[in-house]
Amino acid sequence: RVKETLRSCLAMGADRAIHLLDAAPEAADSLTTARALAAVIKQEAPALALFGRQAIDDDMGSVGAQVAELLGWPCASWIMEEAVDEAGKAVRVGRQVEGGLEVFDLPLPAVV
Repeated sequence: RVKETLRSCLAMGADRAIHLLDAAPEAADSLTTARALAAVIKQEAPALALFGRQAIDDDMGSVGAQVAELLGWPCASWIMEEAVDEAGKAVRVGRQVEGGLEVFDLPLPAVV
């Protein structure tokens, strides 16, 4: 499923996709996964790191926030829409909250 998802991301315009393989994925907890991802993200230095809220084995949505903390980057979770500004300096995100849509800007680099 990972390769299929990465192909979809590339088809939608992502510049690159990196597939990290873990020899013992069942032994990795979310923090171990976040550390591995943060190391690659730090090396690759993207402006924006995108994470889902749901993995195949849980529904915690914690890895993105953990990666942001490890990198010292701003983070927005549970977002429904995002758009990078024309200058490439910030990302505007929106998430559903009680009573409407909360919209705010994060400086780049960021995790969403």
